[in-house]
Amino acid sequence: MYRNMGIKLNEEKQTGKYAMKASRAMEYITSPLQYSIIRQYTVIML
Repeated sequence: MYRNMGIKLNEEKQTGKYAMKASRAMEYITSPLQYSIIRQYTVIML
């Protein structure tokens, strides 16, 4: 029981790290797109 819990916790930690890295990479990729989309929306609203 305890061994399985430890393995699960380690797996969750690893997946969490990968998820954080992926989200940061996505932020870097999408930030210019988001800025352009926000500009388009502000132009439409005005």
